[in-house]
Amino acid sequence: MAGQGISSGAIAFKESFVTLAQGLYTGDIAAPVEVLVIGGIPGTYMPSDIVAFLGLRSDQDYAAMGTNRSRDEIIQLDAFLSVERGGKDPATDAVCERRVSDLLTVIEHFARVTDTTIGNTVRECFLLKHELVTTPSKNGRESYINATFQAKFRITS
Repeated sequence: MAGQGISSGAIAFKESFVTLAQGLYTGDIAAPVEVLVIGGIPGTYMPSDIVAFLGLRSDQDYAAMGTNRSRDEIIQLDAFLSVERGGKDPATDAVCERRVSDLLTVIEHFARVTDTTIGNTVRECFLLKHELVTTPSKNGRESYINATFQAKFRITS
C-alpha cells in the first residue's frame, strides 16, 4: 500500500540474525563437525550440531510523543541449539553440554558485543534467557538449549 511504513521489525531482525549467524560457526568452533544454522525446522538433513531459529514474538507500545505516532517494539526470537554424540556414559553428557554451551556463547557474544544491532535491524539485542537439557537419544546423548534473544526496535513511519 502506497504511503505506508513498516508495521514491525521482527521478520527483518530474524532474517538478519540467521544470515549473520550462518557465518559465525567456522574454523575452530566448527571442528570437529559441521554446525547447521537454519531459520526454521531442519528437514531430513540432521547433523550432530544444530542452531535453529524458530519462534518469533513481538509486543508494541507507545514510544515518544509526536506527530508520527512512533511505537517501541520488543522482539523475542527463540533459538534451539542441539548437540548429539554417541556414547551412553555420563562423560558423554559433559561433552554434549560443553559443546552446546559453546555454540550459544558464540551467538550471545556476537549479539552482545560484535554486532549489537544485528545488521542495523534493531536498536539493541541481548540474550534474555536459556535452558539447558541433556537426555538420552537414539544414537547416544543429546544436549539442547532453548534460548531467547530479545531486541528493541523503533517504528517511526
